[in-house]
Amino acid sequence: SFEDRLFDRSDLRDGPHAFDYLSEETTTFCQQALDALLAPAPPPRSWPGGLLQSEGLREYLASFPWENAWLDSNRVMFLLSQLCHDAERHRRPELLEPVDAALDWLDERQSSRTGLWEGPHEVSLANAMAATFHFTFFYNYRRRPLRHLERIIDSCLLLQRPHGLFSGSDVGHTCLDYDALDLLAKASLVTDYRASEVHTAMRRAGRALRALANPVDGGFAHCRLREKPVGASYSRRLLAKLGWPELLPPVYERATGMYDPGWVRHAVETSESSSFSTWFRLLALRLADQPGWIDDQVTGRPRFRRLPFLAYHDPPAVLASERITRSVPLTRGPLAPRPPVSSGPSCDGQISVIIPAHNADRYLDTALSSLRSQTYDNWEAIVVDDGSTDSTGRLAQRWARAEPRVRVLSQENRGLGAARNAALDVARGDWIHCLDADDLIEPDFYRMALERISDTSAGAAVGRCAAGAVHLLWGHGQITHTSTPPEPKELSAESLGRANPRQPVCFLFERTILEQSGVFDESLRHCQDWDLWLRFARVGVQFVKADAAYAWYRLLPSSLSSRFGPYLEAGSTILNQATRSDPRCGLPNSAPVADSAEATAALVQFWLHNLHRAMNKFDSAGVSELFEWARRDLPAEVWLEPDRFEAFPAFRWAYDCPKPRNGVAAALVRRGAFHVR
Repeated sequence: SFEDRLFDRSDLRDGPHAFDYLSEETTTFCQQALDALLAPAPPPRSWPGGLLQSEGLREYLASFPWENAWLDSNRVMFLLSQLCHDAERHRRPELLEPVDAALDWLDERQSSRTGLWEGPHEVSLANAMAATFHFTFFYNYRRRPLRHLERIIDSCLLLQRPHGLFSGSDVGHTCLDYDALDLLAKASLVTDYRASEVHTAMRRAGRALRALANPVDGGFAHCRLREKPVGASYSRRLLAKLGWPELLPPVYERATGMYDPGWVRHAVETSESSSFSTWFRLLALRLADQPGWIDDQVTGRPRFRRLPFLAYHDPPAVLASERITRSVPLTRGPLAPRPPVSSGPSCDGQISVIIPAHNADRYLDTALSSLRSQTYDNWEAIVVDDGSTDSTGRLAQRWARAEPRVRVLSQENRGLGAARNAALDVARGDWIHCLDADDLIEPDFYRMALERISDTSAGAAVGRCAAGAVHLLWGHGQITHTSTPPEPKELSAESLGRANPRQPVCFLFERTILEQSGVFDESLRHCQDWDLWLRFARVGVQFVKADAAYAWYRLLPSSLSSRFGPYLEAGSTILNQATRSDPRCGLPNSAPVADSAEATAALVQFWLHNLHRAMNKFDSAGVSELFEWARRDLPAEVWLEPDRFEAFPAFRWAYDCPKPRNGVAAALVRRGAFHVR
């Protein structure tokens, strides 16, 4: 599919890296590069018919010699990567069937002893580890669990040498070091098995990798040193087996020879910089420095590959893979086969996706990529650059040039509600979905939500709103909680007058509702979605539970710190509004759903919820702010002793509010959250 103008067959080394191998490798790299640049997809490949059948693919894989599992697994990686590329970029989901068949074939050949791939021939542990690494992208991409994860960790740690890298006699190997670190990085996301050893191993590897940098050109070498073959090597091995390797440390000499990835034009001295080694070393360094890729707050955090290939490392996909067993249908993969959409009117119409973005260049790619992978493709996205000072605007414009369904608006920083309303003013869709720039949705979210609505008989003239489920995701990739969709009774006016049930990314609603409920209240700096759902309930919207529609809501440390005062002010305004008629609604409101006593009880409960949130963060300043706010703004009758804080936060808890548990008070005192007077 691609050909380098400087390529000459005579430049190829004889042996494993022959023309067919290099051709497949070049094609795969070029496909991935064009996708990363948001360029139009190259023409699809012409696949032999037998290769797209499960049995034909299994026969093709079995035809490889597998005497060098490392080499032949590369060929499998190229093949599966091209299938996934054409399936997604050319909308051919049937190409994912042979991918799943290949993973079934690989499952049968994973060793329960080492956790690594085990072929028909005995190979070294390092060779088997490299082969295993080449397959893991596709397990994560197809949301399939990687079995024997603890044994994989054992094998990778066993391969690490005293110098910190994973080669044999050489101090460093371009591919091996990255392969082992990638496997350890994936494993560290989903298991605590040998966690401290994994952490130490990655730190040691990071130090050793930095030592391979060449200060003259800034590049990285394949290796710098190798173990010197002296007579004492047998003694060192014996002492290592006895557990005393430090008694006779190894002796090293400068590495000599050529590093040759198969093409003469790429060959360099093994201790000199090369583009191939530099690229792999930078990836390995990113994975060894865990906060640099799992913590979204780290400056300069990299973006990994979107499609499965080298540099594909998607924490949500890794986590999702470990929760899905083989017996569960693969309906939530990155590009599951598209079921036929119901023909009823509820499943028709365009969805306008509202994306406010303020300094969100770290996350916007992920949000828009989750839209591009939707199995329901009749959508438009309106990105509102709300006065960003980073590269959010440029990133959004780049997406708009590559994807005609994306439009971009720019405005001065006016806040979340104003940004959403600006997008609503130009939205053309029949349905509205609010997707914040740091959130994402699973590929079947829209299809499943609309199909669930179509299965529910219409019971409201005002409109319908589907409420899906949500994974709460810490910025660095850990799922803290998974919430099921709220029941319709949780979305009644009475219930919404007490608490906000879910995040806005969970809701998909008909645009006509806004004609009666009004739009987002720009005077509120927080909780605008809660205020809107309350108005939805009061004008008679029909809420529908969408069980299979999953969204990912990202929790960021910056959104939870030092904001309790404004957040409580907004909550107080909304809860008090629940006790009276709302002039913002176009239809006559239902009778007030709560009296002042119930509103006070709800406000105290809201305060306690935020207190728990501050305590869980060990945020002493936040706890102090909450108590000061309560002392100033909660009614005096709520406190037993209004002028004094006791060690036990004593409330009268009128209006049937639950009493705080002793554990809450004990935790407050133990963590020094406030002073006892």
